[in-house]
Amino acid sequence: MPDSTFWRRRAPLIYVAVVLALGMVAAVVQSETGDAPHIRPTFRGLWLAVWLIGTAPVRFFASWTTFAVPGFITICILAPLAWLPLFGAVYFMDAHERRVVVAIWTPAVLMALLVGMARVYFQDFRNGPGMLYVADRYYYFFLLPLVVHCTLAIIGIRRRIANARAPLRTGFRVALVFCIATGLLASRYRFLRDVPYRQFAAVSKALDRARLLDRVVKAAAAAQPDDPMVLSDGPIPIEGALNNQLTLAFALYSEFPHGLPGVHVMQQRIDNTQALLENQLLNKWAASAGLKLMPACVNDGRLEPSISSRVDFRKAPYDQNLVSGFSFWEGGFRWTNGHASMQLLRGNGDLTITAFAPIDLLRKKWPHLKQIDTTVEIDGSRVGAFSISDPAVRDYLIAAPAAMPPGKVNITLTSDFVWHARDILPQSLDERDLSIALFAIGFGKPGDSPEQRSCR
Repeated sequence: MPDSTFWRRRAPLIYVAVVLALGMVAAVVQSETGDAPHIRPTFRGLWLAVWLIGTAPVRFFASWTTFAVPGFITICILAPLAWLPLFGAVYFMDAHERRVVVAIWTPAVLMALLVGMARVYFQDFRNGPGMLYVADRYYYFFLLPLVVHCTLAIIGIRRRIANARAPLRTGFRVALVFCIATGLLASRYRFLRDVPYRQFAAVSKALDRARLLDRVVKAAAAAQPDDPMVLSDGPIPIEGALNNQLTLAFALYSEFPHGLPGVHVMQQRIDNTQALLENQLLNKWAASAGLKLMPACVNDGRLEPSISSRVDFRKAPYDQNLVSGFSFWEGGFRWTNGHASMQLLRGNGDLTITAFAPIDLLRKKWPHLKQIDTTVEIDGSRVGAFSISDPAVRDYLIAAPAAMPPGKVNITLTSDFVWHARDILPQSLDERDLSIALFAIGFGKPGDSPEQRSCR
């Protein structure tokens, strides 16, 4: 930076003024644009922004250690303590360095305000401090101001002790090298520890199955070089992929970017001859992959996920059956958010629901809570209800209407009580709306297995 009055005194202030002006222009444009994303100042949005700013230092310092992610209460205690060395470091800086610190922190603070106000309006899930804390992306813009702040602090301390005794200067250098080396080793250990190896293994297994489908299609295309093959594109449920499904086009073009000779993948409906051929390929792929159930088939000219009359989350995630209101698969069940919808095939027998709720823990905070009542609707019509009054996984039987049409039906579960994990676990960072945990649901007895075994 040039050594002049303008660059040393006025430039940082002009920089801050420009950033604030751009923020004001963005706010005006946002207010005058009707179809823009919903970003408006709210108390909750301001609270989320303050949380991001307040926890940035503790998250930064914790990343150089091997400690596990702290709980909510622990974060609330450590967050203000982590700011103390940053505020104390300002004492060792000169006036110019302090202006640089203010200037470099300003964009990060404004970005935190923008993130806080924007994340409030996401409708698919509840945003809160816990969810923001565990997501790295919300803290990336704090890296530059924190690194610059710490660097200027080290420079300032070194300048203050420049004329001190040699042992003090040597001790400062040794302590600095020790802290940097320890931090680098700890951060590397932390990085390797937090790599989601199981998730990578699941994705690898899903991609292996997708490659197997590619080989089946390639072999079939090579066997009939003079007959073009037209395949319907659509989602194929494969556990381990993103949202536990991927499309046929993704599977083929990720393996063969330029496509396969004689193979055309299209979104439009295909004729019966091509549909029969594609179903035969899917059957062959499922058999070679060792799949007991058929993930997807071509029905009425379109590739669609196979929808069963019974869903058992203890066996699979069944993303293809879900419409809304379900949380991620927990390996044996899914939490509902109080209003959950899904699709099932009309089957024989009544509707059996296997569910659970931690009533005993909830009663510690709400002693008058007797039970959680859940109404059941089929295609928008109320058909029954069940109540969970004890902390056990139980089956609940709902009589199905006799006049239900064949095919797909929409099942909606609406509970009268919604809670959050921090209500019973104060250290939890889980921000989801929770009601009941669904283990299985379907027509007929729990032991029935009406799932589709092959495509026809």
